[in-house]
Amino acid sequence: MLAPGGNPRYPRGMHHPPRARPLVDPAGARADRGAFAPLRSAARDRAVLVGLTLIGLSARVPGIAHQPLQWDEGWSIALARLPVGDALRLTALDVHPPLYYGLLHVWVGALGTTPLAVRALSVLAAVMAVPLAAAAARAWWPADGRGDEGDGARRWAGWVAAVAAAVAPPLVYYAGVGRMYAPAAVGVLAAAWGVAAWLEVGGPRRKARRRARGVAVAVAVAGSAGALLSFYYSGFALAGMGLAALGVRPATTWRRWLAWVGATAGLVAPWLIFALPPLAARMADRAVDGAAPGASVAALMAAGWRALLFVNTGGPVLAGCVAVGLAVALGRALYGVPASVSARGRLAATGLPIVLVCAAVAVGARAHMFAPRYATVATPFVALGIGWAAAGAVRRRWTVVPAIVALVAAAWPTLSGAIYARSAEWFEAYDPGAIHRAVAELARPGDVVAFNILSMAGAYDSAAAAGTDRDGTNDTDGSDGGSPSWTYAQLWDPVHEPVKPAIRRVEDAYETALRGDDVGTAALWLALYKGTAASDTASLKAWADDELFPTAGRWVGDTLLVGYVDAPTDRTRAFEPAVAFGDGIVLRRARYTSTVPRGGNVAVALRWRADAVPAGDARVVVRLVDSRGRTVAQRDAVPVGESRPTSSWGAGETLDDRHGLRLPMAADGPVRIVVGLVDAAGNALGALVDVGWVSVGAGMGIDADLAGR
Repeated sequence: MLAPGGNPRYPRGMHHPPRARPLVDPAGARADRGAFAPLRSAARDRAVLVGLTLIGLSARVPGIAHQPLQWDEGWSIALARLPVGDALRLTALDVHPPLYYGLLHVWVGALGTTPLAVRALSVLAAVMAVPLAAAAARAWWPADGRGDEGDGARRWAGWVAAVAAAVAPPLVYYAGVGRMYAPAAVGVLAAAWGVAAWLEVGGPRRKARRRARGVAVAVAVAGSAGALLSFYYSGFALAGMGLAALGVRPATTWRRWLAWVGATAGLVAPWLIFALPPLAARMADRAVDGAAPGASVAALMAAGWRALLFVNTGGPVLAGCVAVGLAVALGRALYGVPASVSARGRLAATGLPIVLVCAAVAVGARAHMFAPRYATVATPFVALGIGWAAAGAVRRRWTVVPAIVALVAAAWPTLSGAIYARSAEWFEAYDPGAIHRAVAELARPGDVVAFNILSMAGAYDSAAAAGTDRDGTNDTDGSDGGSPSWTYAQLWDPVHEPVKPAIRRVEDAYETALRGDDVGTAALWLALYKGTAASDTASLKAWADDELFPTAGRWVGDTLLVGYVDAPTDRTRAFEPAVAFGDGIVLRRARYTSTVPRGGNVAVALRWRADAVPAGDARVVVRLVDSRGRTVAQRDAVPVGESRPTSSWGAGETLDDRHGLRLPMAADGPVRIVVGLVDAAGNALGALVDVGWVSVGAGMGIDADLAGR
C-alpha cells in the first residue's frame, strides 16, 4: 500500500529516486561553471545575433547602388523635401500614410538626397529586422524550461528566425529602395515582439519586471502605430498577428489585447480622420476594373504569395517548397503535444497574417492594380514561421528537413544573387538624371524648374545633389552657383491637386526667383511629363504661354522641357503699312523690352495677320544682333508657343505671338531686335525686319544715330 503521494516505481515514502553520490565530489568546480553558465550563454547569444546582423547588413549593402534611382523613389525624395504642411496635404491624397516621409524629411535634411543617403534609411530599418526577428520568435515561445520544447528550442527559434530575416528577399531588396516597405515590415516585427511579450502568449515569465513589461507595451503600440502610419497594408498583417495572440489565452489576455488595439487606434485615428475623406474620394474616381479583372481571388492570392517570396523563374516550385516545408514542420510540431496552446498560436501567427495580406493584395489587384510590393509586410511572419519550424527539430529532429527546405527556398533569390538584378518598382527604361542634364545645359543657376509630377522633381533634386553641372564639376560645392531650384504643380497620377493653386504656386516661385537676383534675369522652366496630355497640365502651360514669354524648349524622352522669361514690354513699334512676308502673312505691330541688365531677359510680342490662308508652315525667327552684326541670341519657333502653325491660320485672323530671349552675360552693348520667317526647308520668307534697339547694362544708353535706324 502506498503512502499518500507515493510513487509505485519507488519504495513506500520515497517520492523521488535516490541521487547517486559520486566517489569524488567536484562540487566547487561544477558550482563555478554553473554560476557562469548563464553569463556564457547570454554572451554567446549576443555574439550570434551580432554576427547574423552583420550578415544581414552585408546582404543589404549591395542593394544600395545596384541600380539607378527609381521612379517611386523620386516621389519619396520630393515629398521629403517639401514643407511639412505640403507633404501632409499631398500624402492625404495618396495611397500611403506620412510617417516614412516624415522620417525621410529629417534624414535627408541631415544627409542629403543622393541615392546612397536616401536608401541608407531603408538599410538601417531592414538591418533592425534581424535582431527583432530573434526577439519576436522567442517571445512567442515558452520560457524557463516550461511548455512544449523549453529554453533550448526557444533560443534556436530566435537564431533561425534571425537568419531568415537576414536573407529574406523582400527585406534585402527594399533595403536598396527609398520607400516605406522595409520600415513598415520592421514596425510589424516590433509589434509582433511587443504584443507577444505584453500579452505573454508564450506563457508568463517568472522574472518579468514592471519595467520590462512597460518596454513591451511601448514597443507593441509604437511598432503597430508606426507600421500603420508608414503603410496601410500593415493593418492586415497586424490583424492576423493580433487574432493569433488573442487565441492563445483569451481568458487572460483580452483586456491587454483591447488596450493594445485601443492605444494603437488612438495614435492612428487623427491621421485617418484627416486623410480618409480625400482618400475615399480619390479611390471612388479610380477605375472599377483592376489589372486582372478576370482572375480569381485564389489565383491572385497565390501570385501574392510568390511575390512575397520574390520568385519569378521557377516561382511556383520555390513558393510551393516554402509553403509545404512550413506546413509540415509546424504541423508536426503541433502533433502529439497536448494542450500546446502556444504552439497553436505560433501556427496561427504564421498563417493568418500571410493569408490576410495576400488576400488584401488580391482584392487590390481586382480593384486597381496588382502590386507585389504590398505583400512585403507579411515577410516577418515567413521568417518567424521558419524559425519556429526549425526549433521544433529540437524535440522532433526529422522535422529539420522540411524546415531547412523552407529556409533555403525562401532565401533562394538572395542566395543565388538574383535579387540584385531585379527591378520591382519600375519596369520601363528610365533615366533619372536626364532632366537635370537638360536643365544644366539650357538654364542658369538662378532659374526655377516646375514639375507636373513629384517623382521627376525628386529625381532632379537627387541628381542635383550627386551630379555635375555645366562645367563638369560637382555642383554641390557651390562653384557653379548650384542647380536651379524647383517647385511643383502635382497634376499627374497618382495624385492630382487643384490646378489654380498649383499655378499660383509656380507663379509665386518664379516671382521669388526674379526678385532673388535683384535684376530680373531668372527664367522659369516647366518639366511636363507626357507634355500636355493631361488637361490640367495643358492649363499650366496655357497660363505660361499667356503670361510669360517662351524662350527655349525640347523633349527629353517623354517629358517636355520648355523655358519662359518675363520682362516689361515698354516700347511699341507699329508697322504702317504692315510688313508683308509672303504667303498672306503680314506683321502689324511689335512690343519689346528696351533696357536690360547684362544677361537679362528680352521680351518680344508680335502681332500677325493672315490676309489669306497660308499654304505652308513657317517658323518665326527672332534674333538679337549686336552693333557689329553678330547674332548674340536667337529664338526659332512655331508661332504662339508652338501651338499655331501658320497653315492653321484663317483668312483675316489676327494672332498675338510672344517670344523671350536671354542675353549672354558677355553681351555688354546695345543689341538690335530683328524678326523674320522661314519655311519648312529653312528658306527665308521675305527680308528680316528691324524691330528696335535694346540697351544692355547699367547706365548704357542708345546712341541717337542707332535709335534712328
